[in-house]
Amino acid sequence: MTLPGDQPGHVGLFSESASRVVVSVAPERATAIEDAAVEAGVPFTRLGETGGPGVVFDGLFEATVAEIAAAYEDAIPKLLAG
Repeated sequence: MTLPGDQPGHVGLFSESASRVVVSVAPERATAIEDAAVEAGVPFTRLGETGGPGVVFDGLFEATVAEIAAAYEDAIPKLLAG
């Protein structure tokens, strides 16, 4: 995955600024989605590809899908447990 722009990695990955979405499409549909964005004047960046047991974020970190899922699922219970 390659993050766009000159923002710090944590901003590009976790910012909840308005009007930003992540879309996942089948590889054969990627060009059609990109063409539609260009036609509509909507900026876009291809971030990467999905699949496999791990995730690599632009040299920022690597993790398995299981580790990421556990971090997501355990975040609120850990926070509430103090």
